[in-house]
Amino acid sequence: MAKDIEKFKVDLRLAAFEHETKFLKLHEQRVEVVAEIYQRLVRTESAFKYFVKPFVKVGEPPIEEKEKDTYEAAKLFSEYFNENRLWLDANTCSKIEEFDKKLLKAWNAFHIFIPGGDQRWMTEGKMEKWDKIWNEASVILPSIKRDIEDEFRNLLGGKRDS
Repeated sequence: MAKDIEKFKVDLRLAAFEHETKFLKLHEQRVEVVAEIYQRLVRTESAFKYFVKPFVKVGEPPIEEKEKDTYEAAKLFSEYFNENRLWLDANTCSKIEEFDKKLLKAWNAFHIFIPGGDQRWMTEGKMEKWDKIWNEASVILPSIKRDIEDEFRNLLGGKRDS
């Protein structure tokens, strides 16, 4: 009987070790996915802000190049998120989808009147629209990003910011 109890204890410890190992590997994979999604989200946000900012410095790349960079960053972010959303909980996915939708809406609104070299667009009442798009890029998207950061911290076992 004592041998049976000892064998049971050993089997139980072995099963616990296997479970912990699987959990650790899954958690490591989740950490990698969260890190990559976050990096791509930040790159996308930065590219979009650079693309739509109201003040353009001398020597900056042309707006068409900024547009291309923003599009590419957003595409890579969206693709990676959709391919790896399984690693995230539903609430985090919803926050990321909200970010993506707001970004797409602002992108489409800005894309309609990309300024280019002709400055006539400024006299057609479009400065207010540009200001609204800039507000999306500089206030609303960062606010959603902070919510996503809290969700990521929670997923990784950290505390939420208050």
